[in-house]
Amino acid sequence: MRTRAVLIVAALLVGGLVPAGFSGPAAADTVAPGVPTGSFTISGSVSRPVTLTVGELAQFPFHEATATYGSAKGQRMHTYRGALLSDVLAFARPVLPTGTPNPQLRQVVTFVASDGYQMSLGWGEIDPAAGNRPILLAYWMDGGSLNAEGPRLALPGDARGGRFVVGIRTITVSPQSFPAAQASQAGDLAVIGLVNNPQTFHWFDLDTMPKAPQQKVTINGLEHTEDGPLLTTVLDKAGGLNIPPGLNNGMLRFVIGAASKTDEAVIDNGQIDPEGGGANVMVSLYEDNQPLQSTGARLIVPGDQGPRDVAGLNTLAVANPDPLTAVPGGLADKGVRVVTGGGIITSEGGASSRGDLSGKTLQAPIVAADTATIPDAYWLVASDGGVFNFGGAPFLGSLGGIKLNKPIVGIAATQSGKGYWLAATDGGVFAFGDAGFAGSLGSIKLNQPIVAIVATPTGKGYWLVASDGGVFAFGDAVFNGSMGGTRLAQPVVSAAATPSGKGYWLLAADGGVFALGDAVYSGRDSGTATNALKIVPSAAGAGYRIVHSDAGVTSHGTLPALSKTSSTAKVVTATS
Repeated sequence: MRTRAVLIVAALLVGGLVPAGFSGPAAADTVAPGVPTGSFTISGSVSRPVTLTVGELAQFPFHEATATYGSAKGQRMHTYRGALLSDVLAFARPVLPTGTPNPQLRQVVTFVASDGYQMSLGWGEIDPAAGNRPILLAYWMDGGSLNAEGPRLALPGDARGGRFVVGIRTITVSPQSFPAAQASQAGDLAVIGLVNNPQTFHWFDLDTMPKAPQQKVTINGLEHTEDGPLLTTVLDKAGGLNIPPGLNNGMLRFVIGAASKTDEAVIDNGQIDPEGGGANVMVSLYEDNQPLQSTGARLIVPGDQGPRDVAGLNTLAVANPDPLTAVPGGLADKGVRVVTGGGIITSEGGASSRGDLSGKTLQAPIVAADTATIPDAYWLVASDGGVFNFGGAPFLGSLGGIKLNKPIVGIAATQSGKGYWLAATDGGVFAFGDAGFAGSLGSIKLNQPIVAIVATPTGKGYWLVASDGGVFAFGDAVFNGSMGGTRLAQPVVSAAATPSGKGYWLLAADGGVFALGDAVYSGRDSGTATNALKIVPSAAGAGYRIVHSDAGVTSHGTLPALSKTSSTAKVVTATS
């Protein structure tokens, strides 16, 4: 069945969007009794990454709205109480991209729920100068607390409930890149990217497509009548969205409108998808009954104030958000990939393999792996610093061929997926791509060797962890305690951070788990085995999995058990 494409136009709220006199939520201890205490993080392209409790949402200006929408179980109507999404995002101080005349129209906001569900919005939809949608981050529904599930996104006016994200855990702001103009002839429109049949439509091809009802719009203070096909019609003519299975019916796919005269806008799939907003965004070919062939079509977003009405439309490009923020690293909810020293990968659960080093001769064994923010993309790293990329993860450099003082033991990716750090056993750190060097331990004598490097959720810092449980924080990484100085039954072999960056887990070789900061302890492995080697946390907060050198994987918290792979080779690391 063909999937309909949907546009997102992103615009940024800045400056005076926070009500006068409002300085943000009150401290947690001032929240009234009974207010929900769940938490979520806001990160990405913001100058103040923040973790807020659901109760702290009640300290933002109060709003209430009733929404009626269709669902698989029929029509639903709920009354929500919460904070405006625009107020909460403005509190995190979004950072505008540069080098474009309309930077606010390039921002995208991605939501990940506690069950792994994902959805993205273009900020143009909530910008008062554009869509001006009063979208709520709700902490109450129908008079009852949402404490059990966490905050819910409420979009009054949406036709169906596809964008009503339940139990939000992370909100990430990211700028979207725009392609260079593709169509060379005036009036033509190139449709490229993640569609099944990329092509360039001539103006006459567009003119033969079924027309939507005419729309009257106001542009620059003047009223115009627009006539042309719906955006969904144009995208369907290009074969519809090319969506891999399991991506929430395309809610994380994007269409980018790029005009020949540098006019740009991002429209989110959810806004025009019939399962979401169902907005009748138009590719107008006639304005006031005059053809736009000589200048190019105009993108028309009904109800907008004007900024997203892209004139001289030249290119529509379907893409994922950039930086890609679909899933935070460490999503063990679906499964894990176990990796041998020879770089052979075996998938367990729902994790998929996008290639490994089968049949390759290595100069040094594989010792670590990490996942990119692109779904199913990952890196493997060898002890000599050689880096191997798979599934769309970019190669950004390595240390292969360089004489090292001590072997490499870990790799950690940045939040953008466009950089990574390598760590050596002596605490040396090597930065590649957009990974910033924030310090190392290379010149310090350590009690025990480094065994892991863990990136912060912002990608602006990292922790180094030693086998005695010592933890060393760099950049924006926060020290939340360690096991250094504590006698351990077995050495620490792995570590992982919480989504908020305010905590981490340490894993010992006997399966013991130490939860520090806001990390939640969900149990440890039992028995006398000493072959635990990797802890892979659930991005949805459901616990963590522990991988063993015999390819066994144990699940803790509410994560389902996985069947052990039939591989007999010794496993050295794992990734989600």
